[in-house]
Amino acid sequence: MMFFVTVMAGLLYGLLGVLHPGLLLLRFEETAVGALGAAAAVALVLPVTTHAATNAWIQRALHCVRGCTSAATRRLAGDESADPAPHAAELELLLGRVRLALAPLVHPLSPLKGRRSRARQVIALLDDCAREVRGLAAVAADPAASHDARLTAACDRVEAAVEALVTPAARACTATAAPAPAFESHPHHHPAAEAALRHLHALEHALAALATPLRTSPRAPALTAA
Repeated sequence: MMFFVTVMAGLLYGLLGVLHPGLLLLRFEETAVGALGAAAAVALVLPVTTHAATNAWIQRALHCVRGCTSAATRRLAGDESADPAPHAAELELLLGRVRLALAPLVHPLSPLKGRRSRARQVIALLDDCAREVRGLAAVAADPAASHDARLTAACDRVEAAVEALVTPAARACTATAAPAPAFESHPHHHPAAEAALRHLHALEHALAALATPLRTSPRAPALTAA
């Protein structure tokens, strides 16, 4: 843009009859200094990469998942002040920002096939998390829902899965962590508790699957199916 502005200014000076090589050279030097200053500001003053910005939105979404899970479990335990609905609504807004940040990577014309594949996996798994969170919030809104001891254990596993994704120190422990127990329905338990456990179990599996695309290096090749 500045190059063509310089050309336009040169043409105007030529029409006015005041153009000379020294003035044109000064204009090009000023443009070069401005370009170098802008590059230095971007590199030194605002060194924020797209990967860091996108990762920040993803972590905010994961924290929101943990907050909604905790609120829903407290609500099912009888805490009337706990409300997971605001967390679920906030998660939808955060997912919109994640999709916006990842839009260039998931574009069909993107040449970065590895990053495009992982970005699509992240979006799909976060959508799964949002769906389970909405279901969990709907179950928690049931006034007849009763406390189940299994809900606390399931919520703890979900919170641990989120902590492993957002905290670097906790990631080393996930390799040796015990796998999530298979969900088993018990007919004698309250239906709302059973539904909440199904959502928590599916949420835990979605969070565990997110570990692969989130921890893979951005420069790694695309993942291939076994």
